Amino acid sequence: MDDVELLGVVCFCVSMQNRDGIMSKAPGYIGKKYKFIKQVLHMWGALDNSNQKKVLEWGKYWRVDFEALTKQISKDYDDIPSTEFKQKYAVE
Repeated sequence: MDDVELLGVVCFCVSMQNRDGIMSKAPGYIGKKYKFIKQVLHMWGALDNSNQKKVLEWGKYWRVDFEALTKQISKDYDDIPSTEFKQKYAVE
């Protein structure tokens, strides 16, 4: 698993821990969020600031440079055409 895939997974996990954790998440909600796991930009962008900080803190703890990755994703999103961006950050 590369860092892009890992970022999507960690964002998904953080989104599942909010409020009362997994027990408060309906199956439909989990399924909806899981569909976006391969769309890393959406998963990252859907998190509020406190949850983005959790993802970055997790990365620091485990020595995964999500901070640089998320900055690069944001820069690429602004700089490269949509089709190239989707190809670069497509998670198979």
